[in-house]
Amino acid sequence: MAALLFTTPLLAGAESSIHKRHVQLVNPTPYNWDEYGPTNPLNPDGSDYPCKVPQGDAFVINGTATEMAIGEEQSVSFAGWAVHGGGSCQFALTEGHTPTTDSVWKVIHSIEGGCPKANVTGNLEPGQDPDTYTFTIPDDFAPGAYTWAWTWVNRIAGSPEFYMNCAPVTVTDGDDTTKTAETTYPDLFLANIGSASNGCTTSEALYEQVAIAYPYPGNSV
Repeated sequence: MAALLFTTPLLAGAESSIHKRHVQLVNPTPYNWDEYGPTNPLNPDGSDYPCKVPQGDAFVINGTATEMAIGEEQSVSFAGWAVHGGGSCQFALTEGHTPTTDSVWKVIHSIEGGCPKANVTGNLEPGQDPDTYTFTIPDDFAPGAYTWAWTWVNRIAGSPEFYMNCAPVTVTDGDDTTKTAETTYPDLFLANIGSASNGCTTSEALYEQVAIAYPYPGNSV
């Protein structure tokens, strides 16, 4: 089982340096990474699934977990310039702060095309930033500790890729205590990471340079 550690928040100088790299999650605050390249796609063999953390390594919380109140609008932002013509993204949750290869991820929002930047043919020009996004935690998730994930299948690349950054979050009760009927949420779409994605690839979409349409995007798209 992966260990869980805590560390101090990222220094401003270190945070600014990620603007020179590929796309990386900024908000919610992600787990702290070591030297193995959080801005890179997951390894094709799935050895750093989930969350771009090599199997057996610790999940290090960078300061404190981000609080997210049920039903309240949450913001997602990124840094970096290599948006690879956009693509499709999903936001998902799994229970606890130490996800494993056996964790069950439930999709709460999908973006089909234009993520993490809309209306681009390649990468960003100087002065441009990735887009920001919003979502809400559905009210049929119980309060508690979760890991929130952003996944991305880029539209343009030399080979099929799959990106995944994760953040520790604490889900809390919102102001509205009214509960809707329980909803079934689709499992997270996985591709291009070997046996971890059951051999699924997006090579055809990559060849055509089109953003994928998720087979099960969920109700929030």
